[in-house]
Amino acid sequence: MQKNLIRWGECWAFINEGNIVAFCSGYINNLTSKKAFLQLLLVSEKWQKKGLGESLIKEFCNYVENLGFLTVQLTVVKRNERALNLYNKIGFVNSKCDNHLI
Repeated sequence: MQKNLIRWGECWAFINEGNIVAFCSGYINNLTSKKAFLQLLLVSEKWQKKGLGESLIKEFCNYVENLGFLTVQLTVVKRNERALNLYNKIGFVNSKCDNHLI
C-alpha cells in the first residue's frame, strides 16, 4: 500500500497558520477497474466537527471522478463510529470484511 501511495498517491490538506490541521491521501492506481483508494484521513482534534474531513473526502472523490474513476474504496475499523457516520453521510456503502468495513 505504501508503494502505491508513493507512486500513484495524491494528497490534500487544510493549513492554518502554517500548521496542517487536516490531511487526506489516496491513490489511483487501478486503471483497469477504475477504482481509487482513500487511504488516510486525519483531522486535528481541535479542528474536528468543522466539516474539514468531509470537504477533503469530497475533494478526493471529485478529483478521481474527473479522471474517469468509477469507485472509491476505503477501510475503517468497525468500532470507529465517528468515521463510519462520516463516510455513510458522504455516501459510502458498508460491506463487511472481518473487523473492518469497506
